[in-house]
Amino acid sequence: MDQDTALMVLCKVLEKASESSALSRIELTRQKVGEFINGDRNKFVQLEAEVKDVPSYIVYNNYIFSLLGFAVAALAFVESVFPADNMKAAVMLIVLAIELLIGWYMLTKEKLINKWKKYILAVIDEFK
Repeated sequence: MDQDTALMVLCKVLEKASESSALSRIELTRQKVGEFINGDRNKFVQLEAEVKDVPSYIVYNNYIFSLLGFAVAALAFVESVFPADNMKAAVMLIVLAIELLIGWYMLTKEKLINKWKKYILAVIDEFK
C-alpha cells in the first residue's frame, strides 16, 4: 500500500479544512502550510521538492489518455488480426473496461494535489 507523501497529507488537510473554513484558498493554504511546516526547515524543503515534482495537470492528462488510446488501438489491432467470436469479444470488452477504470483511478488520484498545487507554490514562494 502506498504511503502518502507530505504533499498528499497537506492536500488532504487543506481539503478537509476548506469545507468548514470561511478563509480564501490562499489564506487557508498559508495557515495550514505554516502549521504543517512548524518551523522545520527540512519539512519545508521536502514539501517544496514534492510540489515542484508534480507534473502539470495538462501533461498528466495527456500522458494518461495517450496510454489509454494506445491500449484501445492495440485491442482493435488484435481484433482485426484474430476475428472475435463471442468469447473473445467479451474478454476484449472486459480488458477495455479494466483499462478505463485504471485511467479513471489515475486521473482522480492526483486530482486533490492538482487542486491545491498552485496555492501551495504561491505560499512556498512567500516563505522563502
